[in-house]
Formats: sequence, structure tokens, C-alpha cells
Amino acid sequence: MNTGAVAIHPRRGRQVLCQRVAETVVLLDPVSGCYFTLDDVGAHIWELCDGSHDVDQIAASVCTVYEAAPEIVRTDVVELLEELVAEGLLGDDGAPA
Repeated sequence: MNTGAVAIHPRRGRQVLCQRVAETVVLLDPVSGCYFTLDDVGAHIWELCDGSHDVDQIAASVCTVYEAAPEIVRTDVVELLEELVAEGLLGDDGAPA
């Protein structure tokens, strides 16, 4: 599985504005003017992107909270993180905060 685009310890971009609306989280990148919505699982992943959790820890948390199979969850987590990186919403300082 390719995790090259995903940071070791994903961190939410400082410029990204975030607001929870019911069961979703809305992200706004004021630089690009684009906004994104995340469902409940995506919001859980986003909240763990604080620079102190690595990809495996994020996937393990999703498995625990949502009682899902680890092999499926890790793939889905990596895919979402890669999308967030591609959109410029995540960064990494290479080490835990």
C-alpha cells in the first residue's frame, strides 16, 4: 500500500477552518476558497490529525470506535489522508507535537 503522500504524523493545516454541523464536519481552506465535508468517520480521522498520532494509531482508533476490520480501515484511512494531503489540508512536521 502506498503511504508516501501521507505524513508520518498527519497534522491539520493551520489555515484550515473547521466547523461541525450535525453529523458532518465542514472544512474550509480560505486560501483556495474550497470547502469539503467529512462524514462522522472522516471527522474522527480529522480530529486525530493533530501531529501526535501516526497512521496506524489513527486506523486503530477507527477500528475500536466503529468496530471495523483493521485491513479495510487502514486502506480507507490512508485513502482519506492522501486526499486531504492532495487538497493541501494536511501537513507534517515529521514528529509528534
